[in-house]
Amino acid sequence: MVKGCAPKIAKITLFVINFSLWVCSLAILGLGIWMAVQSSKFADLFSEENIGTVAYMMIGVGAGAFLIGFSGCQGALKESPFWLNVYFFLMLALIAVEATSGILAFVYSSQLEDYMREGMDDTISESYGYKTSATEAVDIIQQSFDCCGANNYTDYRYSDFMIEENTAVPESCCKSTALCGIGSPGMPVSTADVWTKGCVDASIDTIEKNVVALGSVLFAVLAVEILAMTFACCLKGGVEDTV
Repeated sequence: MVKGCAPKIAKITLFVINFSLWVCSLAILGLGIWMAVQSSKFADLFSEENIGTVAYMMIGVGAGAFLIGFSGCQGALKESPFWLNVYFFLMLALIAVEATSGILAFVYSSQLEDYMREGMDDTISESYGYKTSATEAVDIIQQSFDCCGANNYTDYRYSDFMIEENTAVPESCCKSTALCGIGSPGMPVSTADVWTKGCVDASIDTIEKNVVALGSVLFAVLAVEILAMTFACCLKGGVEDTV
């Protein structure tokens, strides 16, 4: 067993951090597997190919986090220099992957926006009102973000269901239901009763409004990762001193 206060604190802290990571990795892994199995349902809003890609990425992240958490716990419990070395380099690789992912997300953000518009446009025109999963997905988004359509309420001009029902917009687009649905598809008589912002822009605005909070969370995660690497080095030094 390691001697000294600092290595012992490093050991306990390293175990707690990595046990928490290990538990979270199982949740991420499970969610990724569930998304992969249920990808056909999510395809109502986004293409099945894109949802599949996200699902497999989550599975990869979950598996990677599981391995990192396992190696960290092993290194802390067994005071093994081998596992501590594995943990350190895995954490270093994780930080590199996170940095790369952030850069790619920034570079391809416009493409993601295009995918969102295309997916929701297709759903509104072809599936809304006919497929329960598609209808619920669109309604939840419109109610959550106080928005209507991918671009705006005029997207419902091309909705097969709205044309068939001769309704302007669905209730989930309405500020109030008094005159909201009256009018031709995508052309409500009273636009004052309808949310005028498109859901893609509304969701992007929400992200931008919370960018400081998101950045703070990411910075905190990075700080914990660097702290964990420092504790691993400290514990390794303590182990080697006792040999």
